[in-house]
Amino acid sequence: MIVALFFVNIIFIAIAKYINTENAKFILAGYNTMSDKERENFDIVNYLKFFKSFFIKLTFYSTLIFAFTYFTYSEEIAAIAWCISLTIPWPYFIIKSQKYSK
Repeated sequence: MIVALFFVNIIFIAIAKYINTENAKFILAGYNTMSDKERENFDIVNYLKFFKSFFIKLTFYSTLIFAFTYFTYSEEIAAIAWCISLTIPWPYFIIKSQKYSK
């Protein structure tokens, strides 16, 4: 289970670190399918700040929750808590992402 945790954390940190304004139109889902006019009306700079912050916080807090439940309860409960902690923030991410489209 800890191997999965580190693997997912590495992926999340890599996503936060390597997506930027130059490669977003090739990598970032949704943004890569927009027309040039739609991209002009999208605040990509501030969106990427939010995006990177979200993934870093998601990595930190989900790992913290995993560690707490792992040492307090058991590995099975820690795995469930970790999965829940990775799932719950996504509606927030989707709702807050809407404000970057002008």
